[in-house]
Amino acid sequence: MTFPRYPMPIAPSRLLLGLLAMVLASTLLVACGGSSNSDGTTSTPSSTVSGPLQDCGRVTSRGDQAVESTALTSENCLYQAFSQCKNGTLAFVQGGIDTATVHTLKVATSNGKCAVTDDVQVSGPGVVSTPQVEHDVCTTVTQSTNGLTISDCDNEDNYTIPAQSAS
Repeated sequence: MTFPRYPMPIAPSRLLLGLLAMVLASTLLVACGGSSNSDGTTSTPSSTVSGPLQDCGRVTSRGDQAVESTALTSENCLYQAFSQCKNGTLAFVQGGIDTATVHTLKVATSNGKCAVTDDVQVSGPGVVSTPQVEHDVCTTVTQSTNGLTISDCDNEDNYTIPAQSAS
């Protein structure tokens, strides 16, 4: 008896492991300063605010739920840095079914006002092997029980970093 040759499905654990590897590689690329716009031109980042850099950590989400139990603490950190216009950064990883979007957020000044720069990178199957990093500036950060909302961005829609983890 012969069996038809069908592609073997990827085990969920292998898919998750591959996705995490892509997210880590993307985060490292963004953290090392690679930044170019989708049109291939290099962005000049806004001047960063003074003071020591406050690393607020990372929040990873699946759907509208944060994975880490420390998401609220990380979001409070970035919100305080923005509210006081102090130097702060936060990595936000949005996990999809087979892609990940990494937002590297940094408090900066833009036109003399406090803002958040957002370097966005998408990775996963079907994405160019060297993903482009899109640079954006967002001028509003609000906090609610749902999480941290980043809005009034130059090039992207508003989005919320979820604060609650699925328990």
